[in-house]
Amino acid sequence: NVYITIGENTYIIHDGNLIKAGLEYKAVKTLKGITANDNTTTRIITDGKGVKRTVVTCSSSLNGWSLSQSISKKQFSQQRQWYYFLLFFICFIILMSGTFLTIFLNHNINVPIKKIRRKIRQISTGDFSADPSIEWNNEFGDIGKGINTLSLDVVNLMDKRVSDEKQKNELEYQILLSQINPHFLYNTLNSIKWMATIQNASGIAEMITSLARLLKKVSKEAKQQTTIRDELSILKDYFLIQKYRYGGIISIEYEIESEDLYDCQILKFSLQPLVENAIFHGIEPKGEAGLIRVEIRHFNEKDVIIDITDDGIGMTPDKITETLSGETKDSTAFFRKIGIANVNNRIQYTYGEKYGLSIISEPGKYTRMNILIPYTKQE
Repeated sequence: NVYITIGENTYIIHDGNLIKAGLEYKAVKTLKGITANDNTTTRIITDGKGVKRTVVTCSSSLNGWSLSQSISKKQFSQQRQWYYFLLFFICFIILMSGTFLTIFLNHNINVPIKKIRRKIRQISTGDFSADPSIEWNNEFGDIGKGINTLSLDVVNLMDKRVSDEKQKNELEYQILLSQINPHFLYNTLNSIKWMATIQNASGIAEMITSLARLLKKVSKEAKQQTTIRDELSILKDYFLIQKYRYGGIISIEYEIESEDLYDCQILKFSLQPLVENAIFHGIEPKGEAGLIRVEIRHFNEKDVIIDITDDGIGMTPDKITETLSGETKDSTAFFRKIGIANVNNRIQYTYGEKYGLSIISEPGKYTRMNILIPYTKQE
């Protein structure tokens, strides 16, 4: 019902007519804070039949005028159901969003973390195989790619270490092959030397003395490193033997930059294979006299470089590659098992890949072999 109050009279608006109504009611409660403006009042009343109703009254600007309406309980109930439905729908949306977010986070965070942790556990147990399932197109995928790369690097490092150890053992075995019963040879050569001395064959005695000293150094000293001074002594004995062999058509020159270089450490039998290569593959094929020049100097404050240059037939780039790789099949010369590739590998295994052997050559003119070693003095 809609009521209009004018002064002290109240009328019911019904079908466009005003019907005077005698209202008997009792105000039970005034509801505050729920109206849109201060001119509107909401009250709960009890009519003459004891029925509770909610009445909304709006006062007019005209003094004593007001408009009231009693709210239908059915409408109130329908409105309340609509609010309940709206609240239920909001809760459903929130629940579904939370469920979706949980599934999304689990798929994009928890699952990748579990896979990465599982891969790390596999690595800790010795399984270094790559796992493509941990490589995604996100930040976790970058971590997975890093772990796979790390695994492969560890495998490569382990394989390289095994290969290096194998090659190192082979190198040591090849050195042993060159020392076949040196004591027996040394004693026999001493006997030949004294026989040559008694018969006034000074050249034979000198040659055998050099060979005996060479064998003595092989048999007596087990250390792999020696000084440049001792290494040059071995080289001089070896070259003297070859000089007699070739009738004096080969010669050698030495140039040492400073006295302190004589005490620098170097791997034993590092220079002899290079001079041997210069004789057999450089000067001998030329068919005429040749010169070998050995130059030792400081490369910088920490390193020393040794140049061995011959004026032989030179080497082609393919021959240089073959020589450094050790693929040559020629193994007829003495000490050939300790070849150039062997020297290069031994230097790199001992001092690091920064150091080693390089070859520069111009066919028909010269060959220069460079050894780079660290400058370390004998303790």
